[in-house]
Amino acid sequence: MPTENGRLTSLWLVDLEFNRNLRGTIPEVFCDLQELQALGLRDNAFSGEIPACLGDLTKMRDLLLSMNTLKGTIPSELCQIGGLTSFVIQRNQIGGELPSCIGDSWPNLEVFITSENLLEGSIPDSFANLRKLRRFWVDDNAFTGQPLPILNQFPELK
Repeated sequence: MPTENGRLTSLWLVDLEFNRNLRGTIPEVFCDLQELQALGLRDNAFSGEIPACLGDLTKMRDLLLSMNTLKGTIPSELCQIGGLTSFVIQRNQIGGELPSCIGDSWPNLEVFITSENLLEGSIPDSFANLRKLRRFWVDDNAFTGQPLPILNQFPELK
């Protein structure tokens, strides 16, 4: 990805989905796009970690990174994206625990899909604050504990 793309400061949508020729790490040049509201990188060949600097994109609403070979953990810096409505990272190799700040930081979150990763631990109690959540897929991970007390609090969950 050319570094010149970072000069597109008015860009609000990047949709590079379903292109298996895109390889390597997710370019940090995306972090320079301060107006970015949607980043779609689904079904590519991106590897490495989710760049923590994506948390600087405070106008982001949709972060779609599924079906790559991303590793590492979910950076807690992503909690700085207060207006996030969709977070989709299914079918990667993301591990570790879910950051507890998600439930407190993403009040407008409607879609949370982390299926088919290596996530572990329990669903943080703070997830009960995600009152707008409609889609919650966390299957095929290594979660422990009982999520039903939290899930029963989502009035819009389907």
